[in-house]
Amino acid sequence: MITDAFVQAYKIMNQRNWDYIYIAVDLHGTICTGLYTNNQNINFYPDAIKTLSLLSNRKEVKLILFTSTYQKDVARYLNIMMEKDINFDYLNENLECQSTELADFSTKFYFSVLLDDKAGFNPEIDWTLIYDYYQHHFAILPKIECVICGNDANKQYDVERTSCHKFVCNLCCSSGFQLNPDGCIVCRLVTEKLVKNTV
Repeated sequence: MITDAFVQAYKIMNQRNWDYIYIAVDLHGTICTGLYTNNQNINFYPDAIKTLSLLSNRKEVKLILFTSTYQKDVARYLNIMMEKDINFDYLNENLECQSTELADFSTKFYFSVLLDDKAGFNPEIDWTLIYDYYQHHFAILPKIECVICGNDANKQYDVERTSCHKFVCNLCCSSGFQLNPDGCIVCRLVTEKLVKNTV
């Protein structure tokens, strides 16, 4: 099942203390149906757009468009997807993961998950499975500000929700913010992770 690849990617990210997972996504046959002339309309597979938008807005996900489409033609697709709140970080490369003593990424870039119909991805089913996986396993937080420092906490830092639905970023917690029996500033914190980060 495609979600097994995501489970493994997050497991490795956590074990190695990485900040991101890298998802390489093919275009034709994966995001949209194959085109055989440049004049054809682009037909996206069911749930592809909403799933890619979800992934694009997660701070720990880097999206890589992995396609053999000529670069002069790729702009058409990227512009349409940007209008749908989908932004790819790289095109056919991953500049963040350089070669190591054990791995040469000069000809094959590093990715955590590959979504490609040639690699067994079924776009009629798998986009929905990925979307449901994230909806079930991850809290998708809105853009919010830390009640202490005012930073865009959800975008820049891990955040935790308080019992009265305010947010505190872990940057403030690790800088010496202290809990008291009645809570943080105006409310009682209820998440175990935040408690651990503030003691």
